[in-house]
Amino acid sequence: MRKGEILQLCLSKRKEKKRKEKKRKEKKRHLFECILFSFLFWLRFVYLMQCLFSLMQQAQEFLPGQDFGSSLLGDLGELGELSCSASEDLRIELDQSELKQRELQEKIRQLTSEAADLKGVVKDLQEQLLAQGPNQEKKEDQEVVKTVRECADRLHTTTQGLEALRTSERNLEAKLSIAENRNMELLAKLDGALSEKGQQAANYCDSAWTIQELLTKLKEAEEERIEFKRESEDRARLAEQLAQELKLQEEKLKEMENKLDTCRVSVDKERTTAMQQADELQMTINRLQGALSLKERETGNLRTQLQDMQRALETKDGQLEEHKKRIEEELQHKSVLKEQLNAKETELSTVTQKIRQLENLNQRLTSESQSFQTQGKKLEEYKNQCTSLMEINAKLIQTVKRNEESSKELAQAKNTLERKLITTQASEKQLRTRLESAGLTVENQNLEECIQNGQKNSEETKIEQLGENSILTLEELNERAAENKTVTSSFLREANGSSRTDNGESTSRLALAEAQLELNMKEVSRLQEEVMELRAQLLVSSEEKIKIQALQEVTEASREDLRAQAEQLKSQVEELNRRHVEELLHCREKEDTLVKERDMEAHVRAEIQTNLTAVREELHVLKTQNSTLALENGEAREALNRANTETAELGVHVCMLTGQNEESQLRWAELSTKLQELQMEAQEEVETLSDSMEALRKDNARLQEQLKQTEGLPEAMQKLQERLEQVEDEAKSIQEIRQREVDTLRSQLSDEAVHHQSQVEGLNDELDALRKRLENEVKKVSSLESKVLELESANSDYSQMIEKKNALICDSETIINQKEEQIKTEEELALTQQSCNELSVDLSRSAMEKQAIELKMSAEIDDLYRTKKNLEERLIELIRDKDALWQKSDALEFEQKRRAEEQTDRDVTYCLSCHNHFTWMLRKHSCRFCGRPFCYYCLVNDASVHQGGSNMRCCKDCLNQRSSGHGDLGSPLRSAHSPISSPTRTSTPGFPGKTFNE
Repeated sequence: MRKGEILQLCLSKRKEKKRKEKKRKEKKRHLFECILFSFLFWLRFVYLMQCLFSLMQQAQEFLPGQDFGSSLLGDLGELGELSCSASEDLRIELDQSELKQRELQEKIRQLTSEAADLKGVVKDLQEQLLAQGPNQEKKEDQEVVKTVRECADRLHTTTQGLEALRTSERNLEAKLSIAENRNMELLAKLDGALSEKGQQAANYCDSAWTIQELLTKLKEAEEERIEFKRESEDRARLAEQLAQELKLQEEKLKEMENKLDTCRVSVDKERTTAMQQADELQMTINRLQGALSLKERETGNLRTQLQDMQRALETKDGQLEEHKKRIEEELQHKSVLKEQLNAKETELSTVTQKIRQLENLNQRLTSESQSFQTQGKKLEEYKNQCTSLMEINAKLIQTVKRNEESSKELAQAKNTLERKLITTQASEKQLRTRLESAGLTVENQNLEECIQNGQKNSEETKIEQLGENSILTLEELNERAAENKTVTSSFLREANGSSRTDNGESTSRLALAEAQLELNMKEVSRLQEEVMELRAQLLVSSEEKIKIQALQEVTEASREDLRAQAEQLKSQVEELNRRHVEELLHCREKEDTLVKERDMEAHVRAEIQTNLTAVREELHVLKTQNSTLALENGEAREALNRANTETAELGVHVCMLTGQNEESQLRWAELSTKLQELQMEAQEEVETLSDSMEALRKDNARLQEQLKQTEGLPEAMQKLQERLEQVEDEAKSIQEIRQREVDTLRSQLSDEAVHHQSQVEGLNDELDALRKRLENEVKKVSSLESKVLELESANSDYSQMIEKKNALICDSETIINQKEEQIKTEEELALTQQSCNELSVDLSRSAMEKQAIELKMSAEIDDLYRTKKNLEERLIELIRDKDALWQKSDALEFEQKRRAEEQTDRDVTYCLSCHNHFTWMLRKHSCRFCGRPFCYYCLVNDASVHQGGSNMRCCKDCLNQRSSGHGDLGSPLRSAHSPISSPTRTSTPGFPGKTFNE
């Protein structure tokens, strides 16, 4: 569940991020449009300044003095150079921003593709989670954590890119503010110059009007600039809101990371606990192995030391040889004791395995008790079915009462029908045909009821088969548990007997124990195979269920077919009714002959009344039977309640047994700890004995040295013998104590095993009793169900009889209604014919009007097409006029520079480098140094007039001249504008034909 929630959260966050990224992109687009619009406004201002510069130069030519033009033209020249340099810088920055924007768009596309891939990965992970078990949860946790980390890294990269964009936007805004300040300064200078020398310029030329127009335009531009500033402030606020939203998303990501960290910590804790348990088990095993290896090493060392002592004492005295033999015998006895301890440890391990097997048997018994509980639930379902049947019986009784009331109403209706015998005599044939059709419908109903009963019987037989199979499997498992118990008891007895026998017999018993262990392992494998077979049987039963469902679908299809046939029969009956209506017209002539048949109808009525009395008597009998069935159902409910209470008591008893089993496990753990403590004490005693042996050896060495010096050897030997006898007595007493403790532990284990066996036998007896009770109850339920089915069949028969009688009465009523409806339909037919005639007249009128409207519309559409063609031609002419005006404006800009060259180049309609003709798409541009006409793609290079000055666009020849002239000085030359990275050319709204990059 945790993984599914984490994946859902990740997906929801990704969706939110995508939405926010879309909003950010839209806001960025708005900002970029604002920047472009401000740049276009600035370009307009530059163009106006250039126009003023050209006008002032023209005015200077007409003026007599040079005082007016010198200062103003110098200022305007400086302003033009500054504006050109600033415009080129802004173009370069715009190109760079466009490149960055494209790179970011590519990154965003990559991120979207990666997000789609991640969605696919998430779907695959969900499918794997559903398909795989809990064993692979850790791996999937790691994969989810990796995916979340990758998403976090990608988010970090995108945030870095967004920060870079923000910095670039801030830089652009700063540069725009600088350019605006420069524009304001230029405007201030213009205002001063124009205010000082406006009167002189008004006397010499009519440039004042143009200057006033320019000033009005400048004011409008300032107002637009103020509006753009407001919009930029709004956009900045939006950018701040987006930044806040980003921060919130980052905080949410941090929270998710914290949650993941907590999940990781919990998983790590669980892993550490599991690893610690495994390490503890390995440590205990290693300790036991180390203790055994230490014991073996000590025995080997002791043997080598004894051999050395024997070699040394053989050279000295024969008395010491006897002493050495005694010491060797003691060491052999110790090794025998060690071997016995090892055998006992193996026996204890086998006993633990058998106890585990007993625990598995207990678990199986608990599972069987759960299956019995499920059977109890099924019995409760049977009870519910019985209650539903009782309700159905009550409903049937109500229907019988209603039928009695309807019979009374029928008696009243009969009195009325006697008055209308003249009309009913003609409907006897129809009644006979209706009876035949009713017989068909009754047969269809009987078929459907038979299908339902067959389905119920098949389901009940399947349920009984499953119960019998489960009972057989439980009996087999109980027999196997009894066999395993007998084997374990015999093995324990043999182990107890083997501890008292000699060492040679212990080895043979160990071999037998190993063989029995192998047999037990084979039995375990056989049981596992049987479990697999049972699972296969379950799969087969599931397949059978699917087949049953398919059969049910087939039966449903057959039901639908029967229903369709019934509908067909109903349609046929309706046709027959229509025919009978036609025959009734003929029967009016034969009314005189039908008077004689009134007596027959009277006899029929008498028979119907007799049948009604018989039906009432049968209803009384059914009521008595229902009462008896209700009593039997109450008794069955009480029996089921008793069975439920007994199953609950058994569940409590099973819980008590499981508690006792846990207590026995705890006792076993305590006994194992006591054994470990005894082993530790034995090890300590062995160490003390080894220390005492070393001390004795040292004493022997000292005595040997003293023997060389003195002759008091026999006294020292007696002392040594006394010490050895004391040590032997102590070792024998310790061995006896250990044997007593082991015997007590074995007796406790045997008692506990016998107690468990007795408990299991009692449970088996109780289970057998429960099975018998369940079988008896199932038999009772089956008998009750059979009785209920009989009652249902009887009720269905009675209901069919009542339905037939109702059908006869309904048919007589329908005949009368049909006659009345026939008269009404004839009147309606006349009215409908009149309305049809009127509608046909209206249709003819509407068709005529429609044709007239279509003709008018076609004429209007032709007029619109003509006007469209005229407008297109006019548009082409305007575009051509626009191109001509743009060429004229380019010519006017460069009249002051090299008029001789311009007079030759002004009429050129193609580029001088690539020789492509100029069109309204391919504009004509002039070099800033030589003034010759080139296209935009040939004027790519930039060069500066002075070292450190602003860059200006020039052709290749001028660039080569500048590079040759300023090569030694290191003039700043560059080719910044490539045709690939250049922005798209569109005409400005204020000036026709003007591009962005000019």
